Amino acid sequence: MMNIKIHKTVFLIVFCLQVCVTKICWKECAPQNIIKSVDLIGCHRRSTYPVSEDFLCPTEEGVVKGPPCTAKKGDSPTLYVEFDNLTISDMTQYAWWETGLLDIPWVTMDSEACPYLENGHGCSKNNTNHIHGGSTFLVMDVPVDPMYPSGYFNIKHSFYERFPSGEEKEVACFRFNFKIV
Repeated sequence: MMNIKIHKTVFLIVFCLQVCVTKICWKECAPQNIIKSVDLIGCHRRSTYPVSEDFLCPTEEGVVKGPPCTAKKGDSPTLYVEFDNLTISDMTQYAWWETGLLDIPWVTMDSEACPYLENGHGCSKNNTNHIHGGSTFLVMDVPVDPMYPSGYFNIKHSFYERFPSGEEKEVACFRFNFKIV
């Protein structure tokens, strides 16, 4: 009996540590307060980041500074985005590497967001989370294609409402730093 309690305690401690380690540095592009939280599960953490140093995520001229989410070529970390009071009937998404001269699109990411919003129900009229002040969640894999170059990238991820006319209007955006090895 005591052995089972020890195993449960160890499992709980490991689970809590795993949840605490999943933090990434991100910043909403504009102070819209639509995005409540962002995480990329499956990132490899930078081993040289000092253990005794606080995990801070400062920004400088709109660029997020701090430890990046590091992924290997061929990885597919899972993106979790929590929106606050998001009301939308059709949504697209795009991510770019902001180089300073030319923004390069993340070509392997699906531009349709509705299939990943509330398990495919976030764009439907049946989603009542926003009526009750609830959160809406987007969960999707972000494939890191082997053709991508290794390096450090400032990523901008934007979400757009798509109207019946085909016109798109940005409703939310966040930035984070990403490293491919």
